Amino acid sequence: MRMYCSADRRMRVATFRLAAGEWQLAVVGEPEAAPEVVTGGGLPVAGRFGFAPGYPGCPGCGGDSYVRCGSCRQLGCWKSADPRFTCGNCGNSGPVSGSIDALGALDTG
Repeated sequence: MRMYCSADRRMRVATFRLAAGEWQLAVVGEPEAAPEVVTGGGLPVAGRFGFAPGYPGCPGCGGDSYVRCGSCRQLGCWKSADPRFTCGNCGNSGPVSGSIDALGALDTG
């Protein structure tokens, strides 16, 4: 899935794995590592969302969590100690609330 760094605003690719009935964020990497994934179309993925054991955080800013922007609906990294989030894609800013229950995965074709 596309994920935008809140600090450097660069797009990255977030990889989730299904484990124990939860979609766990495992890795956030540079899009050059998988260019075909970045251009894919959206496939609906629903369920619980969390983190894989040992998730290292955003490589751009070290953010330890992620949110879905309420405006553009894209994923963004987030430092959970900060009650506010600023979207690296559209610049929308506001308090973080709620939980993610569905996302649009990128089709690797």
